[in-house]
Amino acid sequence: MAARMQYAIEECGNEAVSGQKRFNPILVYGASHRKVPPNAPTLIILSNFAGRQTAADSQVNTAGHPAARANALLNKTKMLEIKNASLTAGGRRLFSGLSFTVADGQTVCLTGCSGSGKTTLLRAILGFHPLDEGHISIDGELLTPSSAEEFRKHISYIPQELMLPSEWVSDMVRLPFGLKVNRNRPFSKDLLMAEWRRLELQPELYEKKVAELSGGERQRAMLSVSGLLGKAILLLDEPTSALDAHSASLVAAYLRLLASRGCSVVAVSHDRAFAEGCDKTVEIG
Repeated sequence: MAARMQYAIEECGNEAVSGQKRFNPILVYGASHRKVPPNAPTLIILSNFAGRQTAADSQVNTAGHPAARANALLNKTKMLEIKNASLTAGGRRLFSGLSFTVADGQTVCLTGCSGSGKTTLLRAILGFHPLDEGHISIDGELLTPSSAEEFRKHISYIPQELMLPSEWVSDMVRLPFGLKVNRNRPFSKDLLMAEWRRLELQPELYEKKVAELSGGERQRAMLSVSGLLGKAILLLDEPTSALDAHSASLVAAYLRLLASRGCSVVAVSHDRAFAEGCDKTVEIG
């Protein structure tokens, strides 16, 4: 089943996910989707660092194409901006007039009551949920239907609930590195173990079945993979919700480490201690 899942993920990487009901949820590493239906399952996107462009990208994009402009801008400094954003879901206005920026290497926590639109905003940044008003941009380049696919190549998204397709942890952590978009980033178990030490994950977990890991261990394992891939922007939904206080502090410290490497981190969290450790807190709703 794991091999079948890996093949299917890679082959549908540039297509709509509607109709793929056997994936529950679909996990996509470094892939991009032109269309996502409202009831689409959760996506995980673990992509390459913004400065790396594949040969295929170079051949397909032209200088004047929105995707080419987006890639060129993402290769430089990164400033994510949400400007006067208003968003509706299910016929209900979630928020309006929202504005904030996330600088290169900055950690930002999105707070607010349940249902205020925090997770939906993450999906909007990914280009999966359109704004009613306002805009989202990176270094002044607007997120549009034309540029969204290119932007998503440089963003990692780790949702609150992780349902992983691999039976073994060793397969789970290697899977992203076998996909086309990440093949210029070879997997290194030694480098992974170095990330695991920072997150206090025991090396013997590598040989275990995924089902034997706790929710917190799975989340930290996939966070370490994101760290190895070196994305430009990292989006997380409740990264400490399944963790005890000590593990939560490890994750917070690890995110600060990723920020020091140049990653811009945006995390949804109800954890007050986590929010206080971020560079900026933005209340939604």
